[in-house]
Amino acid sequence: MFARVATKDDIAMVLDVFNSSQAVFAPELGPEGEEWAEGLLVGSTDPSHLWLLAEDELAVPFAIGNLNPSLNAKQFQVDIAIRPNHSSTKSVVQFFMDKADELHPGWDFWVDCSDRDEVLNNTFKELGFTINRYFYSMRVELDSSLVLDIPAGLTVRNLDRSNVDDMRIFYELHQDAFSTHFGFVPRTFETWLPLITSKHFTADDGVYVLEEDGNPVGFVNNSDEIAHLGFGFIHQIGVAKQHQRRGFGSLLLGVAFDHSLRRGYTHAELGVDTQNPTGAVSVYSKVGFETIAKWVQYER
Repeated sequence: MFARVATKDDIAMVLDVFNSSQAVFAPELGPEGEEWAEGLLVGSTDPSHLWLLAEDELAVPFAIGNLNPSLNAKQFQVDIAIRPNHSSTKSVVQFFMDKADELHPGWDFWVDCSDRDEVLNNTFKELGFTINRYFYSMRVELDSSLVLDIPAGLTVRNLDRSNVDDMRIFYELHQDAFSTHFGFVPRTFETWLPLITSKHFTADDGVYVLEEDGNPVGFVNNSDEIAHLGFGFIHQIGVAKQHQRRGFGSLLLGVAFDHSLRRGYTHAELGVDTQNPTGAVSVYSKVGFETIAKWVQYER
């Protein structure tokens, strides 16, 4: 098996491999686009490499993968996609296990796959992985009725990503809102900032903060990563712990819907941990989100 690091010149090839898998195991999501692939090239946490795997140096790649390292958490969050019906599934997974051990021995290794991909699920189990989480991809058809009126005493404003003070407000809300979530490890402002300002994760005008009497209580972070489908993507939504269960999450969803409607999107999507301690799946379902794909997260 031949492996090499992908470059921007390989984006079309990366998408071809990934979308060939998605078309079989999560067709409801539609194909990913160039912005998503560009994000995969650099990694979702600390800098990373995306590998192309092929039978030999001249062959068309049959798999892609990225070891997304978190130096902060001493963990790899791994992306793997293999062309359906290819016979090298176990070799591909073993390649990334070996690469992880070579780079950072002893680190946690977390990897997701579609619940419909029987071969990949069985491969992880055969190699000693255990299930630690289930995730849903959810989608809602947008309608102006989903945009809620903001009650008196509350205001919403668009954060300026070039303003350090605004980004510190975002940082403090983010760290507080997610502090009880599975797998959360706090980051310093200096290590958090370059991640959250990545184009892949945040639209230029995509971050909104909800304030109560001038005090920040929650945020929503919107991405344009599936704009090629005509859909908006809610990358993150969070409410400060002391203000949870006050309906602020629903208000922020409305803010995100308004953001997407103004861009001309017909639907909005998000991903959710099914065991989220805030009961997010129920909140999303109440406003019309439907589950369109299910994912299993394994760990080694």
